[in-house]
Amino acid sequence: METGHERHRGAVGSGLTFGLSGLVGQADGTGAEDHRRALEELVAAAELAEEVGLDAVWTSEHHFSSSGFVPAPFVVLAALAARTERVTIGTDVMLPSMWDPVRFAEEACVVDQLSGGRLVLALGIGYRDVEFEGLGLRRRDRVARFEECIRVLRQAAGGTLSNIGLLPEDLVVPTSPKPLQPGGPPVWGGGKVEAAVRRARRTGEGYFASMMSADALRRRIGWLDDEAPLGDFAVAQTTLAFVAARDAERIAAPGLERVQAYMQSWKAEAAVAATGVPTADETLVEQVRWRPGDEWQAATPRADLPDEERLTHALVIGDPDTCVARLRPFVEALADAPGTGPRHLSARLVYPAVDPAATRECIRLFAQEVAPPLREIFDARRTTT
Repeated sequence: METGHERHRGAVGSGLTFGLSGLVGQADGTGAEDHRRALEELVAAAELAEEVGLDAVWTSEHHFSSSGFVPAPFVVLAALAARTERVTIGTDVMLPSMWDPVRFAEEACVVDQLSGGRLVLALGIGYRDVEFEGLGLRRRDRVARFEECIRVLRQAAGGTLSNIGLLPEDLVVPTSPKPLQPGGPPVWGGGKVEAAVRRARRTGEGYFASMMSADALRRRIGWLDDEAPLGDFAVAQTTLAFVAARDAERIAAPGLERVQAYMQSWKAEAAVAATGVPTADETLVEQVRWRPGDEWQAATPRADLPDEERLTHALVIGDPDTCVARLRPFVEALADAPGTGPRHLSARLVYPAVDPAATRECIRLFAQEVAPPLREIFDARRTTT
């Protein structure tokens, strides 16, 4: 059977490709009009990404967010499939552990057809108790549910399902449509801890790293290759970024403040759930609210963590030359990874409360002035190693 990147019909393929991630519809307010505007800007950003030459666009999934974070990734992917023609469309990341396995597989197959076989599913297991409990699920079942969704997705690619739901184990039922990609859309695992990285190598065709340093990425590539030789396995990295000809930090500050605040409040929420120790969320959020000149901060900074495991490397911001220099270590880590599979570098460039014109210019600069020199660096390093 063909493997993931060989059967994939989108723009992510061999060599180094670039993507726009973070298309999550986070709004600059809580009203219906705020959410409508954020979703319209999400689709427009994906269209622009294709127009200026990027290779992929990525949405995500979370539930119970006042900021408008997308809870329905397949709906967004269907909209992106209708408004683009060439780019890979995918999730960075989606949470199948919160889905019924059959509905997950059916909707993935529909989107793969609508997109002309351009779908890639980067998947994680989730960590917020409120999401699992609000959906009537138990967090402790998340790994088993994650793996069951992948099993059913693979089965659905053949047009039949068995051993599902409350049906008798020996009953085989049809499912349609089949995905356009033989074998179904490629699955890329997400996650930072070693168990998640190794699970990505065992269960899918790729790994999507998020918000870590180049040294941390290299460590995880080592785990992947130790689990099994990489061969044609895909490796991707995503980070937060903002590019502007000048004053990038000032322009992006309103959006980065909001992103920092909600990310850290969620991590504080998770820490409370894990330890049972109350945390003053409002105080924590105010302490970690991003300001120009700040490094990106972890929810609970720990002195015992090695430097490469902290989040201080997660934000790349500045003019094009500065961003090329800051992203170069990631490109070199991807180039040095063994195997011949796709290597992908993606950046979140769209934030709430940032002037839409500045966002459009950021996407254009990333595609046309940051990506080309990084691709040259990748190709040269591949040639000499």
